[in-house]
Amino acid sequence: MSESDKEIKGPKVPAKEVCTAPGFRFFERHWKIFDFLFFASNLARTQDESRKIALKALSLADPEKYDVGSDKERRGAFKRLQQFRDYQTENMCIRLSDNFLCYLSEIIQACALKNPNIIKSKEQLSVEDILNFKRNKDIIRFVVDKKINGLTYGGVNDIDNFIMSRIGFSILEDENAKNIISYSVNLRNLYTHNRGIVDNIFKRKMKGNNLYSPCDVGDLYEVDYDDLVVIANNYYNICQELDLFVSEKFGLKRKRFSTWAKSKTM
Repeated sequence: MSESDKEIKGPKVPAKEVCTAPGFRFFERHWKIFDFLFFASNLARTQDESRKIALKALSLADPEKYDVGSDKERRGAFKRLQQFRDYQTENMCIRLSDNFLCYLSEIIQACALKNPNIIKSKEQLSVEDILNFKRNKDIIRFVVDKKINGLTYGGVNDIDNFIMSRIGFSILEDENAKNIISYSVNLRNLYTHNRGIVDNIFKRKMKGNNLYSPCDVGDLYEVDYDDLVVIANNYYNICQELDLFVSEKFGLKRKRFSTWAKSKTM
């Protein structure tokens, strides 16, 4: 088997990772996003390798009809998978950012259940909305989700200001982290609402961002795997730090990842 035919291995889930319940859900989805990519790649490679073995056997009977050395014959599935590269990276970019934003919402909700005062605001809820809620937990979830989703379109500074004002933690600890989050969240919006076609809004928000690859309005913006790794690692590190911070400040329960996983299965 050649080097290119070897199985691609994804990141291993650290069973000893200690986290809150929202942290567990974040980490679980985070790893699955990459696991699916590696699974699809290995599945395609396995299919091509099986085809190669079958062709070799058939060529013994009819070498003129079955060409074992044909690259087209050996790598049909993997080459087909590569045609979906842009779609796959787009999907991963959206899922990574959605998972991060979902974690931010869930961890603030968890803190608010310990201290409801952190979500006090002058915003009003309609009577219809209130009647749809059966528990205080449902109200907290609605308020926080609505706020985070709204802030997503205003920019990462608005998200950071909200989190800082509520729980005292900044997700933009330095300029590099700010650039990465701004890049990834705006990419998520571009892919979700404009199919990845660059517009003036995206170009304006990306001005001065060192991760942005300059392109013209109307172009399809492409993200490479290296960018995805940078985005994923940044989200991972922020969530690790934030998870520890809120657990100590608000007394949120933390367990090993493997313990959360076991209780979920049970």
